[in-house]
Order: sequence, then structure tokens, then C-alpha cells
Amino acid sequence: MLKIIIKRCFRTVKQIVLLLNFVSKKNCIDEKWMHINKGLATKKVDDIPRIIWVYWDSNKENHLVNLCIESMKTHFEGYQMNILNKNNIQEYIDLPVFHKDLKPAGISDFIRFSLLKKYGGIWIDASVFFTQNLDWIFSKMNEEGADIFLCYSDECTIRNDFPVIDSWFIIAPAEHPFIIDWLEEFKKAIFSDSPTTYYNDYINNKDIIQNIPNVSYLICYVSAMVVLSRKKYDILYLNSGSNGHYFNYKLDWNRYFISLCVLLYRFKNTPTPKLIKFTGLVRFPTEALLKYKFYNKKSILGELFIKKENNK
Repeated sequence: MLKIIIKRCFRTVKQIVLLLNFVSKKNCIDEKWMHINKGLATKKVDDIPRIIWVYWDSNKENHLVNLCIESMKTHFEGYQMNILNKNNIQEYIDLPVFHKDLKPAGISDFIRFSLLKKYGGIWIDASVFFTQNLDWIFSKMNEEGADIFLCYSDECTIRNDFPVIDSWFIIAPAEHPFIIDWLEEFKKAIFSDSPTTYYNDYINNKDIIQNIPNVSYLICYVSAMVVLSRKKYDILYLNSGSNGHYFNYKLDWNRYFISLCVLLYRFKNTPTPKLIKFTGLVRFPTEALLKYKFYNKKSILGELFIKKENNK
């Protein structure tokens, strides 16, 4: 018990130091691109339809999710925005009967892969906030000759030649070989007799799953790595620690500090990540503070929130 208390105290002190360093120093964003199996692309960037796919399966009003979607509408001029939920998803794909043990996140994974396989485009989790458009990514894809883009997890990746994929932001053309194979492997797991234990044999296989935690929950991560271990695909990656999980890594996943940074801190003369991924733990305090209008109007979220409120 004492060891646990000491460990928690040490981490809290560490997080406070990280926060103080973050707000007092000029930070830099270290983008680490990886282009694995360059030259094997079967399609072109022009084959990717400018369609945004977002799915949010909740009837509750969520200020943060609404703000994330508003950021997409603000920056993605000329894109077709498809905001989906359980009431309209079957206009686009057929949903099977899922295993009772499959979590909502697993159903969302099935939806994203199925949509990208059939239509192509850009899948974005509803809890991703954008500060820029997507030109910088498409420009990089054109430069590299890549036809699919994903982020990779800095924390989960051990092998630089085999990055662990994040699934919350994917750009791909329809019928891309990797998306097809990923979906098929994922379906084997979720439609098995026990989805949560399907990949148990891989738990100690660090060569493939590396530092992926909670294998029973992150089924789509493991299925991706299994597929990538069997076949080569041309994929352009960007580390999520530079865009997406930037604040999570900088502030050691302290949800309260992250919420305060995006709601109160003014990023004057400091680089701002092009996109921010809000995890479930971070969403709760951020949503609560937005609900009670606790924000700086010059902060990352506050500025757009004010504009949104004024346009009502």
C-alpha cells in the first residue's frame, strides 16, 4: 500500500513539473514521418475521395464533440462531411449482429474499416480537434508517392521498421489492400466465440504487439499488427506524439492538466499541434469545463467555442 502511495505521489510531482515546464518554455513539435515499404503503393492520392467520415453513437449533448466537429467544418472547406450515428449508419453499410462481449469501441472499429473499404476517404474520430486543414498531409503523401496515411503510437512502438498503428485518423482510397486485409483479420477476432481472448497467444509476442497494452480491448491494434507481420504494404506514418497525442505525451496523460491547457493556455509564439485527439479520460473534465463556460477566449478551444456560440 505504501509503495502504491509513493508511486502515485512521485507521478503527481512529475506531472506538475511537466506542466510548469510546458507553460513556461517555448515548446517544439517534433514530427517523425515514416514511409514503410515505399514504392509498393497501388493507387494515387487523387484516388482518395475528399469525404470525411465521423461516427458518434450517443444521444447526449456533448460540447467537446460538437466543437471537434465544428473544427472540421471550419477547416475542411470543399470536403463532403458525413456525420454518422446509429440512426443513419445503415444508409451506408450493413451492420451485423455483434458478439455480446464486444465493446462500443469495437463496433466503431468495424464501422470505420467497412466505410473506408467501400468508399474510401478520411476517417476521423469524433473526439479529434483540428487547428488546420489537411493540405499538409496530402502534400506529404504526394511528395512520398504514398496512397494511405495513418498515425503510429510513439509509446507502443519499439521497432522503427514496424510502427504500431493508431486507428483514430486514417486516410485511404476505396478498396485499399491494407484496409481490406485489416478488416478481414479484425472480423475473425470480433466474430469468434471470444473476441476479448482471441489474441491471447500474442500477449507475450513483443516482436509483433510490442508495447500494446490491454490486448483484450485494443483488438483493432493487434489485428493491424498481425496483418502487417504477414504482408508488406506501402504506408505513410506520422507519430501521434507530434499531432493527436501531443498534449497527452507532454503532460504524462494527466487529464486535468491537459484540459486546463487547451481551455486556458494561450499559445502565443508557441507551435500548436495541427490536430488534438481527446481520449475518454480527457474528454470528461474538458466537457465539464466547457459546459460551465470555463475557458479563455484566446485558448485553442475557447476561440472556436466563442465563434460557435456567437453564430447560434
